[in-house]
Amino acid sequence: MADLDFFIGEEALAKQHASAYSLSYPIRQGQIENWDTMERFWQQCLFNYLRCDPEDHYMLLTESPLTAPENREYMGEIMFETFNVPGLYIATQAVLALAAGYTSSKLEMTGVVVDAGDGMTHVVPVSDGYIIGSSIKSIPVAGRDLSNFVQQLMRDQYEPVPPEDSLDVSRRIKEMYCYTCADIVKVFFSPEIYSSDFTTPLPEIVDNCIQSAPIDSRRALYKNIVLSGGSTMFKDFQRRLDRDIKKRVDARVSASESKSGSGQR
Repeated sequence: MADLDFFIGEEALAKQHASAYSLSYPIRQGQIENWDTMERFWQQCLFNYLRCDPEDHYMLLTESPLTAPENREYMGEIMFETFNVPGLYIATQAVLALAAGYTSSKLEMTGVVVDAGDGMTHVVPVSDGYIIGSSIKSIPVAGRDLSNFVQQLMRDQYEPVPPEDSLDVSRRIKEMYCYTCADIVKVFFSPEIYSSDFTTPLPEIVDNCIQSAPIDSRRALYKNIVLSGGSTMFKDFQRRLDRDIKKRVDARVSASESKSGSGQR
């Protein structure tokens, strides 16, 4: 039965200023923090939006690549004991993103997935459908940080936006107007403009991820870099990422050739 006093998505944002409601984000940096709210979220999705009886359907859930085993166990407990699903499969988001490309264009199940959502960005290498766990990289910069960055820019410009609406307005501006410039800095490519705590650009993270993978899989990983998540949907994001990674690889190859030539003389 649907929870009639619980709203998600745009409906929740529309009611955030009502005195009878409070706004909650059950997931922080890719991990579920509020299980009670998350259970009500799943309930709303199933009964109000999908309008299905979970007892009649197998369930597929996604998780971030570094989710703790006990979190996966708790997800299964809720699905089987609360919703009585007949079967459950929990998959890592990066593998599903790679599989989507595989089914649509017959690509191999080997590649690097850059998964940038609202709370966290992960760079995940996958070889033949299996995650190379030791090479996973996490970046504490994601969609919410971009919204906060736009919010700060509006404050600096003294834009007349009510404080209680500023984050939502920033999010809408980000989604409607932001794009990736070829030569101008952006939070993902020059994170130091937003935070002094993390200053490594995304192309360097991707390159380091591939370089830390087994040597026999690196060529295939470089050939198939897949973007996933709303924060990768900015115009020219893929082009800028590919260009910057190619620059790093070309520079490393040139340096290696120079050293090799010097050693032979």
